[in-house]
Amino acid sequence: MWDAQAADLSRDHHVITVDWRGCGRSERAATGYTIADVTHDTLEFLDALELKAPVLIGSSIAGAFVLEAALAAPRRIGALIPVDAGVHHFSAGMREAMAGLLADLRADRAGTLADFVPHWYRPGADRAVIDRTVRQLLDSTCLIDRLVADQADYDPAPAWAGSGCPSTSSTASWTPRSPSGCPGSARRSSRGPDSP
Repeated sequence: MWDAQAADLSRDHHVITVDWRGCGRSERAATGYTIADVTHDTLEFLDALELKAPVLIGSSIAGAFVLEAALAAPRRIGALIPVDAGVHHFSAGMREAMAGLLADLRADRAGTLADFVPHWYRPGADRAVIDRTVRQLLDSTCLIDRLVADQADYDPAPAWAGSGCPSTSSTASWTPRSPSGCPGSARRSSRGPDSP
């Protein structure tokens, strides 16, 4: 999913992409398909590679993983870029919608993904990219679908607002306070193009 962006970012950043638990080349563990579990995996990955103050980027449910990683270990994260991280999901009927999606996935995973995934992309997106994403999801364990239920109840706003980390949101329904004093916040603002 990140191939085009990684190519551009790698011109002036060290880029590492991760296949989270149950996806891509990662193991197909029988358990561990919650936001908390994959967040733990993320922090273990940072430790294993001895990454210092990395910039974490995550899209959709992976946006929740990077937000939670920053909440769990704020001094270890340099910056966050949660992309369409699901914080806008808190509206009437979201639990029911997510339960319906999960039921559809259980009944017809391939058909549901073929109908659902194109909505992740802009109109007119390359059909090959969409088809590749659907294929990657079908090649992943169906256990990742459990994250749909976990995301239905995910609300980072209360913890994030009290974290002391500056934050902004393009989502009007989630506008946390932006206090100063997050570890590394002054350092982030002075980073140049050669910084990770």
